[in-house]
Amino acid sequence: MRHSIIFILVLLTLITSCNKKTVIINRDFLIGCWVSEKDIYQDVSYLTIEDSLLSESVTGEETPVVPYKISYDTLIITYLEFYNLDYDNGPNYGKKKKPKVFKFKILSLDSLELIIKPIFPKEKDTVFFSKKIPEKKNDLIIDRLEFSSSSCFGTCPCQDLLIGQDSILYHYGYGSFSKHKGYSMHKLNPKEFERIQSRLNSINKDDFRLCNPCPDAQHFHLFLKTKIDSIEIDGMFCEGLKEELEDFIVYLNFIERFVNLDSIEGNGPTIKYKYNKEYF
Repeated sequence: MRHSIIFILVLLTLITSCNKKTVIINRDFLIGCWVSEKDIYQDVSYLTIEDSLLSESVTGEETPVVPYKISYDTLIITYLEFYNLDYDNGPNYGKKKKPKVFKFKILSLDSLELIIKPIFPKEKDTVFFSKKIPEKKNDLIIDRLEFSSSSCFGTCPCQDLLIGQDSILYHYGYGSFSKHKGYSMHKLNPKEFERIQSRLNSINKDDFRLCNPCPDAQHFHLFLKTKIDSIEIDGMFCEGLKEELEDFIVYLNFIERFVNLDSIEGNGPTIKYKYNKEYF
């Protein structure tokens, strides 16, 4: 009788394990922009995933770009935060905080759909994402791109950057909330340049406009020169702004986190327009 029970238990274990769906994670499918389905239980969430970094809104953290890794069918997001605020001059100034780790089980992944479920900490329910496939809406080819972002009363990075025909990105960071201070540079590889170019090509030409800036909000200046035309806009985000333009500016605003910048001595190339950097 005892042997019969053991045999039945082993048989049930084998049957159960055979019925389990094995999730095979193709990391290439993860690369790109994901937006969650909107429902009555949660707000829209996003993931922008690149080779080793991502920006996201599913954890509730404020740091926009952080490292991640895939372990079997688990997405692990790690935050390495610092006490680096200008107004924190106490004993913790400049010291590392304890890393925060978030884990999500990848229930399903293909080229168009991603489903994840929080396993640590368990704060939210399953999140269903759809891949954002950029639709080409213009034929603009970057000949020269300049971008400046101002400081704000929060943790906005204050910076100037330039991308030229040679695909070299020059960056100058100001203040506490830019990862790189002073001049630095990076030679964009074809994949990195294409990510910028495809975001640019997803914007209708008539949608390149921002709203009048407020003193306490981060504002932006974008200058784009192509072979046959140029575009220049200045202002801030507001209601009614086209999503594709906002995505493009947000990506530029945090591109210093996505690429490996190397510090350079002396001055970089002249950037046409710079904000008054008095307050940073």
